[in-house]
Formats: sequence, structure tokens, C-alpha cells
Amino acid sequence: MPVSQKKRTRRSPEAAREDILDSAEALLLEVGPQGLKLVDVAKRAGIGHSLIIHHFGGVAKVQSELAVRMCRRLMDEIATMMESIDFSGDVAPKIIGKVFDIFGRPENAKLIAWLVLSNQTNQQNELADQSLELGALLAEQLKKGGRGHMA
Repeated sequence: MPVSQKKRTRRSPEAAREDILDSAEALLLEVGPQGLKLVDVAKRAGIGHSLIIHHFGGVAKVQSELAVRMCRRLMDEIATMMESIDFSGDVAPKIIGKVFDIFGRPENAKLIAWLVLSNQTNQQNELADQSLELGALLAEQLKKGGRGHMA
């Protein structure tokens, strides 16, 4: 009787990279940065660890790209939240409350702690740059809402 083999699906390089990062993120949130090992990421993604090396070169690059992706997602969420705020009246408490809600979620708190404690300097700079962009967006929204003096 022939041995049944799992049919391989071909993915684009971008899709493969996203699958790897998705698996790495899940592991990061479960076991922290010390649990982010290529073998475990590969197992979770259902691929060989050599494919991760092919796409990223090593676990440090996976961590780096994962941090950038998670920071972008966090900042995108804050930007989306700001677009939904009514900028008339006293907006400061609304904005501060919503930003704290977003940063207070466990996955976001873990991300920030990981970046700081692992001294991920490039990612901290990326987060700072994105924060400046959000500041500019906030200033723009305040001006549109007739609250330019707060900008």
C-alpha cells in the first residue's frame, strides 16, 4: 500500500514570510523572546527551518522584522482610532484613554516590554519614528476640528 504524502502547497515568497512571522509572533506572545527558536517557529509554520534561514538568515532577523511588523500594526491601530474621534470639545481625555486602552492590551504590552528589555534599538527607533508620524496626524486632526491651538 503506498504511503500517503501530504500535498505541498506553493506559496509566494511574501506569503511564506508572512506565515513565518505569524508563527513567530504566536510563539513570542506565548513563551517570550527566549522561546523564539527557528526549530519551534518552523514546526509551528509547518515548514523546515532551512526555509526560515533562506528567507531571513536567522532568528535575529526574524525577531527584527517581527518587531517592526508588530510596531506598525500597533501604530496603525492608533491612527485608525484617531480618525474615529470627534475632535470637538475636550478631546484630550478621549485620546489619552483610547491610547492607553490600546497599549494596555497584553500583546501590545508584551511587545513594548520585549523591545525595551531586549535592547532592540532599531525597532525602538522605528516605533519612535512612527510615534512622530502619529503626532503629526493628531495635529492635523486637531486643526481640522478647529482645535489647532492644541496642536
